[in-house]
Amino acid sequence: MATFATKAHQELRSLGGGFPLRFIELSPRMMDDFLWCLVDNLLLLNKKGLAPKVLHSHSIYINFNKGFIATADMQLVKEESVLAIYTELFRYFILPREAVLRNPELTNGVKRLGYIDPHEFLCIFSNTLKVLPAKLRRRIAASRVGYPICLKSLNEIFVVGIEILKRQNFGNEQYVRFLRRYLCRLKGNKAMPVVREKWTNYYSGMEVTDIINREDWQKLNFIDERHKKVFELLSELPKGQVLDIASNTGLFSFIAQRAGHSVIAVDNDHGAIDKLYLYVKEMDLNVVPGVLSFRDLQGPTGTRFRSDYCLALGLTHHLFLVEGMSWLQIVSTLEQLSGKVLITDFKPITAARSDRLQGFSSIAGRYSLDQFLATLRTVFGKVEVFNPMKGNHRALVRCER
Repeated sequence: MATFATKAHQELRSLGGGFPLRFIELSPRMMDDFLWCLVDNLLLLNKKGLAPKVLHSHSIYINFNKGFIATADMQLVKEESVLAIYTELFRYFILPREAVLRNPELTNGVKRLGYIDPHEFLCIFSNTLKVLPAKLRRRIAASRVGYPICLKSLNEIFVVGIEILKRQNFGNEQYVRFLRRYLCRLKGNKAMPVVREKWTNYYSGMEVTDIINREDWQKLNFIDERHKKVFELLSELPKGQVLDIASNTGLFSFIAQRAGHSVIAVDNDHGAIDKLYLYVKEMDLNVVPGVLSFRDLQGPTGTRFRSDYCLALGLTHHLFLVEGMSWLQIVSTLEQLSGKVLITDFKPITAARSDRLQGFSSIAGRYSLDQFLATLRTVFGKVEVFNPMKGNHRALVRCER
């Protein structure tokens, strides 16, 4: 075995690494940048006669200054079967990327699935092959012919050499030629389309980056007293890692970053995280964005995201009234994610509701600040409430172990 030794990875190590994400936790534009880096790294490894043992199950470290995104801690072996790498690269990375490029509405389904079988891809996206009998389509998809046809059905400009279509002649030369051509495709292709989901334009009335004073980056242009109070609470804490849950496009992530902390910002809205990703790249902010829902953070995944401090702002009313989670479920998860301090809030007046939940009236009857605080006090040693401030009717809550 060898250590992953590409230039991008060495640069990340020299900078102290980063926060590990999974491919399914990347937004579409992050996916695009990652794939570019991955193909480039595979070419570098190939020159050394090495190849990754497995591609799809490794963590991804993000660094916006040095090569965007790099895959870390891969086990490397002497190159044996480039066909196996080629197949895995298509199923887990290229076809999901091409599917999202073709139809942004499929983003969430593609990401949850984790990979796309070439037969499924051809059935969905290839108008030419839809007329063929299903049995013949499956045979084409199962052969090496299926993968290049997947790309040709999307973009006729992308041409794969005839030798790559023949399994028996697929060797290192054809593998390298394919990687080079796909890298050119990534560089020359149009950018990922804008993905718009339910909460993507939550801050449509303002530009969240306006909170950062561009003339003096140490200053913030606070929009209301609540934002200012959150900044004060975070500034009082020793520098650490902040997890911003339901970050949307990053308003409170920017506040936490300006308070001196590193930030992991997660939201289940791909469009919002795409916007945040572009902001972070543009302004060189110490924020790592990722696509995860609150439920994704429960269980083993939550252990990876556990941080010194946790922000859960503009979230609890939705979890209780729309998702149907109990105060105990909500608070237990927040406690697991908060190493030292949790900053959350309570929205007393809200139109949030779910017609899908049985007995909604009884659920709404249990939605009160007193019950929320009582549950918080069962797991946190100190719970402090800041009454609704001017310009905002939410009660801010600081919890400490």
